[in-house]
Amino acid sequence: MKPIVLSLGAIALFGLVDGPSAAGTITFDEKGNGFFDGKRLDSGKEKEPDSGITTLFYKLPFDVFNGDVIVRETIQADSDVLRFLQNKLYVFSEPPEQGKLADMADNGLPGVRSINSKVISETGPEGMNGATYPGNNPGPMDPGIPRDRANGPLKYNFISDGTAIPEPASFILLGIGALGLWGYFRRTEGA
Repeated sequence: MKPIVLSLGAIALFGLVDGPSAAGTITFDEKGNGFFDGKRLDSGKEKEPDSGITTLFYKLPFDVFNGDVIVRETIQADSDVLRFLQNKLYVFSEPPEQGKLADMADNGLPGVRSINSKVISETGPEGMNGATYPGNNPGPMDPGIPRDRANGPLKYNFISDGTAIPEPASFILLGIGALGLWGYFRRTEGA
């Protein structure tokens, strides 16, 4: 039993088991905080090639189908555009109200939208809202869908007015690994 506990503890603690390359959850915000299954995504600001707007981008760990996901606050008002180009996700948001600080994505919305686009609704109260994409049945070439679909489903959690943090599962695995190693070493000291 001890070798199994030690092995599971080491695997969970040191992250030796990686999931499939394109399955999982990407959580990101307008401030440059992005995570793929708890691992930080590279981000920064650069000029998006189609619009010419300098805005926040995230480097995705795989190629995706190009296109726009348009996030709407109300039936008629677009609040954000998530543009997928190859292995990058560009985030465009409306500029902040006067007197408020701008996030990295608050550079205005692109005027021209991709032919391949989807519209989703923002949920939650102002100041704590966001959106999840895609729904239960994504199309095979919807924007942001991994080109290599053999690795399973992918979900995007967009936090519009908050800050993204790694998902709890990553912290739980780390805790289980630490607890397993602690238990093993505690038993070996007593023997």
